[in-house]
Amino acid sequence: MRLSREQVLAELRAALEKVLARELPGFAAERTFVELGVDSLALADLLAELEERLQVRFDRLSLGRLSDMATVGEAAALLVELGGRDVAA
Repeated sequence: MRLSREQVLAELRAALEKVLARELPGFAAERTFVELGVDSLALADLLAELEERLQVRFDRLSLGRLSDMATVGEAAALLVELGGRDVAA
């Protein structure tokens, strides 16, 4: 079962909170990763966490596209496109 955009956003938030080791009360699809405090090292950790949570594998093209995303919402759309699946399914 594929995850919806809203489900991917929830997983993305949980992954970001784990990687950054803090809650993100200002999390919103319109926020940028920079605004949320994500640097290049945190982004690498985030990608690894998302691969595990969403059961996706990033190829070089996908990694480049994801790292170029300006907002959390754009990243969520890409993750849906890549086929994030419900791990419980």
